[in-house]
Amino acid sequence: MKTTIRTILALTLLASCSKSDKKDTPTDTKVTTKPDKTDSDTAAAAAKGPTDKAPAKLDSKVNAKNLYTYPPAGEGPHTGFDLAAVRDKLQGTWMVGGTAFSSIPQIWHVVGDAVTAIDGKGNRSEHTLELNTPCYAKLGDEGGSSATYINFVFDGDTFYQGLGSSGLVAGDTTIGCVSSGVYVLKGDTCTMWRKKSFPRKGEAVFETEPGECGYEGEGDKKLFFADDTNSKRKLYGKQTLPVRIGDVLMTKQMSGNKAEKVASLDVAIAKQKELLAAKEALTRPPEELSYAAWELPKTELTPDSKDRFWAAGIDRDGAWRLAGYRYKSTHDDTIWLRGMSDRFAPSAFVVPASKQTSDFKKGQPIASIAGIMLYGVVESVDAEKVTMSYLSGSKLSTKSGKPDMFISIGNGKFTLGSPLRWQDGERWPIGWAVYDAGDKVYVLKAKDSTLVPMDKADLKLIKGNKPLKKGMKVLAREKSGMGGLKWVPAKILKVHGKGAAYDVKTDAGKLFTQSWAFVTKK
Repeated sequence: MKTTIRTILALTLLASCSKSDKKDTPTDTKVTTKPDKTDSDTAAAAAKGPTDKAPAKLDSKVNAKNLYTYPPAGEGPHTGFDLAAVRDKLQGTWMVGGTAFSSIPQIWHVVGDAVTAIDGKGNRSEHTLELNTPCYAKLGDEGGSSATYINFVFDGDTFYQGLGSSGLVAGDTTIGCVSSGVYVLKGDTCTMWRKKSFPRKGEAVFETEPGECGYEGEGDKKLFFADDTNSKRKLYGKQTLPVRIGDVLMTKQMSGNKAEKVASLDVAIAKQKELLAAKEALTRPPEELSYAAWELPKTELTPDSKDRFWAAGIDRDGAWRLAGYRYKSTHDDTIWLRGMSDRFAPSAFVVPASKQTSDFKKGQPIASIAGIMLYGVVESVDAEKVTMSYLSGSKLSTKSGKPDMFISIGNGKFTLGSPLRWQDGERWPIGWAVYDAGDKVYVLKAKDSTLVPMDKADLKLIKGNKPLKKGMKVLAREKSGMGGLKWVPAKILKVHGKGAAYDVKTDAGKLFTQSWAFVTKK
């Protein structure tokens, strides 16, 4: 049971808490004093079990008993704040933010000072919650032998809890709960409070140390800072709470930890299970993929996770993309590809980069795909590096890299990535060949990222393997224009980089430089 408890504590509050075996920070204090055994301990023990079962007697009067009296004994950073009112706001069931280890929200079911916690893996544990300040609290385990200290804050009834630091402004008082301690700024006077290493039962938990805090900057850039440089341990230096929402202060990290209050523990468990199921679904390919109905041949691949592939893959939202990927796994005839976002493809749409690199020759049309497609030609090549000439803006530039960073295209065949166009009324849209299936070609449309089979007879390949010559009459795609880019009649005035780009003059007299992939014979 203790392993389970410590697991959820570590997962829930890693940034703002730690154990007493590290005596270099107040947030690392381990509580060794056990609270008196109460009936709530018995009820909490009865609440353990699988997450699909309601905890026994969870809402009984015994469980609702308040274990702590507010305000706490002695002076401290709590002075002037109504912690009993904060406890009242905490009552009920919350789904609090994920952690560095899990994106699944955790569940807190708070009754009095008892907390039933269910972590992002569905593990249940029982705790007590003792408020030290309106932004700092002790989350103890069921037996009271250890505890974790957490940061939190309320903005009205909105609860923030998780990784990060927090604070709030009340009149002329600002309190900041940060890694180095709790700082209270009243007027121009700053007091730094740190937890005692081993406070005795009934005595004040905090003691003062030299520290600095205040505001710096002006207007929207004005923010609260806390600095322990002059304290005994000098652990963190200056820390700030740069986000302000009303009277609440927090780090950007904490601002992303807005909790959701739900109607009941059962509702929270059901929602958490849905999220866990959705996360688990991401560990396998989607059950329905649009290409499943296509009759495509299966290509034998023996990939390694280090291999690079060129492929047209579909994401979980149904959008296709042609890009370079790494191999993740094979599922029947679906190849799971790793890239900027994971994609899935039939093996027919996947080409090992190594299959092309040995064929690169000077003057050969190629492309680099890194977010956008850059068309060019090989300027130089050796076993370790390829240099491509390509059009950047209106000037010729070069790009170098390992051979497997480039894809061979524009060779006069409907190979993966070759640019093409087709007639649609008065317009000629563009796209890329993905797979040649004889009378049909699978085409990735540039406009909407859809991939469809089209009649080969309706498609016009744009070839780059035979550079066009000066003086030739061509069709060139406009580089700018209203209502979509059109293919217009033009004449080649100059050839750049052995066919990487062309200066053209349209029949209407417009001059511009265009990549070879957008210039074709009439």
